[in-house]
Amino acid sequence: MIKFKCRPALHTKMVIEYCDSKGISVPDHYQHIRFLADDDKINYYTVNNILHDMEVLDNNPYFFFELEHVFRERLIPFTIKILDFNKSAALNLLDFTHYYSSISDLAWSSIVTATSVTLVAARGSEQRASKYDDLFIYFCMIEIFKPLLNNPDDMLICLPYGRDFYSKYINVFEQVKFNHGCFSVTINKDEGDKDSGECLAVANINELDRVGAAANSIPSHSLSLFTLAQLMNVAPRSLQRELKLLDSKPQNIIDNVKVNYIISRLGINKGNIKLTAYECGFTDMPTFSRFFTRTTGLSPKAYVKARMMIS
Repeated sequence: MIKFKCRPALHTKMVIEYCDSKGISVPDHYQHIRFLADDDKINYYTVNNILHDMEVLDNNPYFFFELEHVFRERLIPFTIKILDFNKSAALNLLDFTHYYSSISDLAWSSIVTATSVTLVAARGSEQRASKYDDLFIYFCMIEIFKPLLNNPDDMLICLPYGRDFYSKYINVFEQVKFNHGCFSVTINKDEGDKDSGECLAVANINELDRVGAAANSIPSHSLSLFTLAQLMNVAPRSLQRELKLLDSKPQNIIDNVKVNYIISRLGINKGNIKLTAYECGFTDMPTFSRFFTRTTGLSPKAYVKARMMIS
């Protein structure tokens, strides 16, 4: 069975966009992520790693505070589209929990009682990943759900660790409880709320999605069966066998990721084929042309002319 924890690329892209706006240099191994779609899956831990790296490079005690404007512009629209404003804040929290649990490998669950709905995010020992995840969820709760409340006291947020764990970000939090053991958000139901037991209908992450997420996490010029298997912590032959059972091959996934990156670069380069081939790690044009033609069914020149309206 294929196991690889993943989440949408959006969260990492937001951090990259923040760094761009501040003139902070983003390490090369993150650069390719900016060209992915927001809902493309990548390694679950990438956003935590880049946040840690950027915080160290930025040397700014208010690093996470300054990310807030990027969250408002990018994360909130991504999330708010799943809300139903005919529902109460409590029932929307139930949908929110279900939605994010289905697009990310989050250890989330819901507790529904006659009077409230609670999002519970399991936590283990103190880790930097937990710090950033807690800040993310807290920000979403305040930005998305607090305005939906009839009474501000209808929401209670509990943090898993003590004040020292959140150190310089402690002033972000208002009216929370610390040392709770897990992250939880409880919202009181409105009068007349009835939980039908039905949540927002979304598809779960399948095994092919997980392999694709691993491939998306590796820079295109470094992507191969070996690097893909290495990231997934499996032997190359084991990965081939697992994908064969799913009627797929590693090379198909690798080629798909690479050609999508090429297409993104072609758009940015306004159809400049030679520049794009060079940026994508190809050392000669015939090899690039053969790969592109085999993967898309069109030569690079024909693709640019047909799809990009460039004569």
